[in-house]
Amino acid sequence: MSFYKGAALGIALAALAGTAQAAWPEDRPINVIIAYAPGGSTDVAARAFLPFIERYLEGAEFAVINRPGAGGEVGTTELASAKPDGYTIGFLNSPSFLQKPYERETRYTKDSFTYIANLVYDPGAYAVKADSDIQTIQDYIDWAKENPRRMTVATAGVGTDDHLTLSQFNSLADIQLTLVPFAGDAPSIQAVLGGHVKSVGLNLSPYMNWVKEGQLRVLAIASDERVDMAPDIPTFREQGIDLVNGSARGLGAPAGLPDDIVEKLSAAVEKAVKDPEFVAQSEKQYVPLRYMNSAEYRKFIDQQDAMVKQQWETDPWKK
Repeated sequence: MSFYKGAALGIALAALAGTAQAAWPEDRPINVIIAYAPGGSTDVAARAFLPFIERYLEGAEFAVINRPGAGGEVGTTELASAKPDGYTIGFLNSPSFLQKPYERETRYTKDSFTYIANLVYDPGAYAVKADSDIQTIQDYIDWAKENPRRMTVATAGVGTDDHLTLSQFNSLADIQLTLVPFAGDAPSIQAVLGGHVKSVGLNLSPYMNWVKEGQLRVLAIASDERVDMAPDIPTFREQGIDLVNGSARGLGAPAGLPDDIVEKLSAAVEKAVKDPEFVAQSEKQYVPLRYMNSAEYRKFIDQQDAMVKQQWETDPWKK
């Protein structure tokens, strides 16, 4: 073979290789790791959302892989360890996955991931029974100051974003609340409705059905602005408390995912989040959507991690 024919063949093969790379994701399914059990809130939300991403990502076919264990650490570690080729992505729940490396030695850090796009942000919120004498967050603070440690707060557990919000609220309002952990959102809400605790501190979305039924009053949400699904509920900031915290869900991949794949995935997520059918579905289920592109999501994660680090250093949730 002549030099020219060999060179031409090399160029042709290189072109074919480039075409194959550009064809992503047409050649095989994209595995999506869910670090929680089938049927859980993260799993259900992910399975509802993925078909809409497929709608806007030509050639995409997703295969959900549940990897529960150790509070999400098993699946998160598997995601961090995967090959960054675009065929393994996963859902990241923050600040939950950020807390694990502070609690114990893990095989991942926040820098082990490529942050593709955020989908959901569910702010923390404080609520009381609808017939409570406490009408505002200032009433709540006044009562807590007059009755140190007697203001009991049901939450979904120690070390959760709910617990972090409580710890921040304690500090910012100079009060002493007593955390009462329960195994999830539903028993926490039942505890306040049954009069076993005086208040409840969870994310906003679990309250909404009870608010609509007139059984709960939400006093404040820990968001930087009011949310569309509850426009009448004021933020902590509006009421003089600089408290912003909540739970986010986004798509991540192993660190080193090529930029072109990140851009394609992020663009598909943005279109999916704005899809009228999906928006209507989310509103019906009280899912607070908040899209962030890759750069915005990474910045958000860095801010959350800094908050978790500060909390761990000043008031660690595990001794």
